[in-house]
Amino acid sequence: MHHLSTFHQCFDLNRWIKEFPLAEHSSKSSFDLVGPKGIALVEQARRQLKQQGKLPRNGIPCDLFVWNKGEPDNRELTKVGGLPCWPDSKPWPKHKNRNMKFVGQINFMDSRDIVPALPGDVLTVFVDDLHGAWQHLHYHWVRSGTKKWFQPSRHSTWEKLSPFAPCYGDIHRTVVYPDLPLVLLDSFPFRFARLADSTRIGGCYCPSGEMSYDPADDPDYASMSDKELERNYEKAMIAMLSGDGESEEEDSIWIDRYFYRCEMRKHSEFLCELSSINTIADKFPFLNSARDDSLLREPSQPLLNIVDAGSVSFFLSKKRRVYHEVQFG
Repeated sequence: MHHLSTFHQCFDLNRWIKEFPLAEHSSKSSFDLVGPKGIALVEQARRQLKQQGKLPRNGIPCDLFVWNKGEPDNRELTKVGGLPCWPDSKPWPKHKNRNMKFVGQINFMDSRDIVPALPGDVLTVFVDDLHGAWQHLHYHWVRSGTKKWFQPSRHSTWEKLSPFAPCYGDIHRTVVYPDLPLVLLDSFPFRFARLADSTRIGGCYCPSGEMSYDPADDPDYASMSDKELERNYEKAMIAMLSGDGESEEEDSIWIDRYFYRCEMRKHSEFLCELSSINTIADKFPFLNSARDDSLLREPSQPLLNIVDAGSVSFFLSKKRRVYHEVQFG
């Protein structure tokens, strides 16, 4: 799927397919979707499924971001950590009189054709507590073209305001398949990564990756009261956080049930997802780094980690208000 980007650098899929041909990847190993390798392998596998007539036709367009490490020249690009796209005239976000931490930002300038009308151009995200369940998030729309951005020299504790290692994204227009049977992927010589787990704009809400939750397969769901569902959801979240749950799969089902009912009731549209950056010391862990594991050994600033390698999904209501759901890794 071709898409002309005017703001972000476009991900060169053909170049990276030549670098990482599927035929030469024979190990039954997993890989990340941070750098170019994972994206190239997934797209090649999808092409094979399409040639075999096995790829669903209900793909939903999305813009996925492939990461470079470091600060971009343009402060407004989609990025995590580092210098935020935050107007210098605005006070730094606070929660209970505490400075919040900058998490990242998503720029929608190249994705207007796949999202509804938005109140701004760049969605900036801040969090209060890095070690909890990320309950207190602050997000704010920023218009592109602001002449004067936030200056870190004005804050003596700047490092505490932006704790994550800076990374910025190249954009890749692709699709998410909400009904892609994962059993089709078992024939490939690697653990198939799901593009729905990446930082992206558009597509659909996928609490379990590219497998959507179907209440028709869950006869107990319809008769369950809101309070009962919420109690089981809270128990599952506590178990997932503490690692004391007897069945991680069962806990995940309770969380998906709860999210499904919440989203259906709010009558909103899925907007985007900001995911943890989980990379490995491999060839090209980032687009602009052939092999550099300096961020992985003992980083002065850690890579983005949202509640144990999870993500935050953002939704837009009919009144154009944004709200979020945190998903655990």
